[in-house]
Amino acid sequence: MDSVFVLRSFYLDFGHFVMLQIFPKETFVYLGFKDTDILSVSLSMARTTLLQLVFSSSSCSSLVQSSTKKLPWRMNKVCFFSVCFNTTTSIPRIRIKKDPPLDAVSDKEKSIVPVLKIRDVFLHFKKESMPFRFFTIRRRNLGIRTTEERFEDFVRDYPTLFEIFIHPEEDLPWIKLTQEAIDLIKEEKMIHENQEQENVVKLRKMLMISRNQKMRANRITMAAAFFGFPPDIVSRVVPKYPDLFELSQNGKPYETLELLLWDENLAETEFEKTAKANALESGFKDFETRGYPLKFETRYSPGVVPKQKAFAYLDKWQKLPYISPYMDTEGILDHTPLADRRMVAVLHEVLSLTLEKKITIEILNHFRQEFNLPANLYKAVNRYPGIFYVSVKGAVHTLYLREAYERQNLLEESHPLLSLKKKYCKLVRNGPRVRSMVANAVRNAKC
Repeated sequence: MDSVFVLRSFYLDFGHFVMLQIFPKETFVYLGFKDTDILSVSLSMARTTLLQLVFSSSSCSSLVQSSTKKLPWRMNKVCFFSVCFNTTTSIPRIRIKKDPPLDAVSDKEKSIVPVLKIRDVFLHFKKESMPFRFFTIRRRNLGIRTTEERFEDFVRDYPTLFEIFIHPEEDLPWIKLTQEAIDLIKEEKMIHENQEQENVVKLRKMLMISRNQKMRANRITMAAAFFGFPPDIVSRVVPKYPDLFELSQNGKPYETLELLLWDENLAETEFEKTAKANALESGFKDFETRGYPLKFETRYSPGVVPKQKAFAYLDKWQKLPYISPYMDTEGILDHTPLADRRMVAVLHEVLSLTLEKKITIEILNHFRQEFNLPANLYKAVNRYPGIFYVSVKGAVHTLYLREAYERQNLLEESHPLLSLKKKYCKLVRNGPRVRSMVANAVRNAKC
């Protein structure tokens, strides 16, 4: 018979907190009470009874009377939490206010993203020059919302990256990359080659978080830039590791990437690593994370102060055990504080795996099923505005991990692709200035 054993027990200000582990599966059940002696309980009874307990003072007495006779344990002076953590409950709303520094980061992205998308077309087709008409027709897909007439003027604003010329055979305008842009592309390819092992580890962790360790391959390509993956990671890198990954189609119109080898050494989140490092600095050598109430760092937009009701709820919510994205969370019910605890842990880990600790919600929505995220992700993350921030600049919803930024500055910029991006930004920023200088020089020459 599968059994439940007391794994950890610790005291909180609102009761004694006990974490039970169901063997042989990695399934955890959390209960709050005082002076309780837990013996053992069958797996089926744990799922049907333990997780259905209503943690509310109003229903506690009648529930205990009807349940204790059925359960093979002894309870004395049962005292459940005053807030239900694994049953549906309303969550106090915190006012959402704009964060100007993080919005400024999104504003910078608005100027560079369309330009880089034009560059990516050259990389995708592996050509040095292409018909200008090709880009004009697809300008809106590139995020450039302008007319055909103004599109040419937009491209000419960036002579540091693109050059428009008349094709000698077709007598039509073509576009090509400048030598500066080509040099940066070569540097980017070299970085991807040097970072291949790191990218493989990152991809394995993403698949370990995913349901059944599977993910649609095209979605990985779609989000490649956010995680620092090369655009051809599925077609070029994945086949090099047949012992780790498997690509299959199984009669479907898309390919599925599956992880073949689970590595427990990788099943540690960046949040857990930071918590252990901080504990070590404080003199704690053996520091456990799972099953313990690790608190997420919170920072609010200027002028936002949670009301007393919301603050009290968040205080209790922060004292819930940390639920790792790599754990089996089958027993956690949807639309509950425990489910939110897991959602925050998943998003925290996903954002930690990105280069700039940010990703658009439009991209994340494609991973909703794989990561078991709420249907309305925008509404869900806005329940915790101290941990995340959603910027709506640039006609997209960009999700930021607040703790990774000091105002508008990313705290960790060690990845070489971030240095390369600064070089691209410099070319984009200097484009209109160079065009203006050339135009002035031509006018002066005519005079």
